[in-house]
Amino acid sequence: NKTLESLAQTLFRQWFIEQARDEWEEGTLADFAYKIRENIQPKEIETDTKYVGLEHIERKDFALHSFGSGSDVESNKSVFRKHDILFGKLRPYFHKVCFAPFDGVCSTDILIIRPKSPELFPFCLMAFFQKEVVDHSDMASEGTRMPRTNWEILSNYPVGIPDYESISRFNESVLPMIEKI
Repeated sequence: NKTLESLAQTLFRQWFIEQARDEWEEGTLADFAYKIRENIQPKEIETDTKYVGLEHIERKDFALHSFGSGSDVESNKSVFRKHDILFGKLRPYFHKVCFAPFDGVCSTDILIIRPKSPELFPFCLMAFFQKEVVDHSDMASEGTRMPRTNWEILSNYPVGIPDYESISRFNESVLPMIEKI
């Protein structure tokens, strides 16, 4: 998994950062994804629903390796879908960013980010996982003891808008790696 993650990150950096084309328009991460905010109360959560808290997301690892049960949930949560990106907004410097391999619910201390189209999933995952994006989020976060980031900070991170062909080729190369992970 670590090898596949490293390869996917290397391809992203090469194609979209180091070899970014001058003709690409300037945009932001909001051009590729949006924030999902679908709250659910504990009594509405099925006992077999998978629950993801910040404690389940590993630092600097975009694969999700563990989760809890909906039966353990005692407070309001957020609903996510498979292939959403989960971004830990509490203490963003911990770099807790991963993708959801299933539908479930998560802590409200996690931002749920959904690509604007399924074809953008690999690109979005790698973009939001970048150290520079996490660092930007951390620098602009609010609070001293328990800093929190928010969608406005993340969504305004500047990126080049690649052509469809580049994103499609990247998707073809990286999606099989992500699915294998």
